[in-house]
Amino acid sequence: MKKAVLSTIILSHLFLSAFSQTPLPRKCYMHLKGAINKELPLTIDLVKISDSLYCDYSCDKSAFEQSNCTAPIGDIESVSGKMTGVDSFQWKSMFNDDGPCFKGRFTSEQKLSGSWVCGKNGEMFSFEATEKYPAGSIPFNLHYLKEKKTLTTKLDSPAASIQLALLMPAEAGNAAISDTLGNIILQFFSDKLSHDSTPDGILNSMKKRFFENYLNSNESSFEAKTGGPNQNWELLKFMHILHNADYVVSFYILSYAFTGGAHGLETQEYGVVDLKKGRLLQLQDIFRENYEKDLSLLLTKKLHQIANLQDSQKLSEAGYFMDEIKPIENFYQTGKGIGFFYNHYDIAPYSFGSTDIFLTLEELRDLLK
Repeated sequence: MKKAVLSTIILSHLFLSAFSQTPLPRKCYMHLKGAINKELPLTIDLVKISDSLYCDYSCDKSAFEQSNCTAPIGDIESVSGKMTGVDSFQWKSMFNDDGPCFKGRFTSEQKLSGSWVCGKNGEMFSFEATEKYPAGSIPFNLHYLKEKKTLTTKLDSPAASIQLALLMPAEAGNAAISDTLGNIILQFFSDKLSHDSTPDGILNSMKKRFFENYLNSNESSFEAKTGGPNQNWELLKFMHILHNADYVVSFYILSYAFTGGAHGLETQEYGVVDLKKGRLLQLQDIFRENYEKDLSLLLTKKLHQIANLQDSQKLSEAGYFMDEIKPIENFYQTGKGIGFFYNHYDIAPYSFGSTDIFLTLEELRDLLK
């Protein structure tokens, strides 16, 4: 009798535990709005792929200045991490080892909460956020592909691997705007050689071409044993949402490719779309006429600050390719300003890495339309 009662209690407990677990989707995009310490606005654009997560978040970090937290250069911090349990997670900064991290759990399918932990001294601040799409924002669907192909059938064969994560606008009230945004994103994401117009079709076309190039470039040298150790190719391409509000979507495509040689190459390609007008924004749409010279002065001055250089020191003396930084169309927009992203080799040698120059709305005030 006691055994029967005990078994019933155990089964009931297991049933309730399973029933109470958060039914998280395997892959999704979420636009979350919330607060840190219940008062500082927090926005998170999250992508979940199985147990992996990556997101870009923004918050008002001015209140944390005295806590010595390292703020990102351009208002937005990129983090990535893993699900550490059925509904728990941990994220760390993608590009800043001293940056803050998140620890928390999904309290429901649309809500999460936890601690925002300062990277320098471990100080903690509580946070919570809920999935929301207020007027001026748009939901997205995630399309994901991951595959690996060996060069030969031999056990020691090298291989090529590919991972693609594409975000496409979900059905919205204005179908024309969703279609236009979708077409712009596909032009950024694809290699522009695909004749397929569907997201999954384009991903499969990109995979097919990547594997064909891999086999054509490496098969003969592997058989002749002249290929060397760099025959494991890799292609990663993940789409991030930086800003999804005020009828503006700002996104970037983070790519990494290794196809042999000394090192792989990482790039970030940005786009800003006006949802009301349904078009990709260019600098001339944002800045007044003849803005180039004044904007270049601001960018050059800001880079001196980022690189800890004296105003009188020439950038070329510090290793840059030029002394004056000119604006480029590879820019992003947030609620606090505009950033200009220079990839490897754009303005400096590969060893310098990429350069993100963010200018606040206050700094740009006299140049904006």
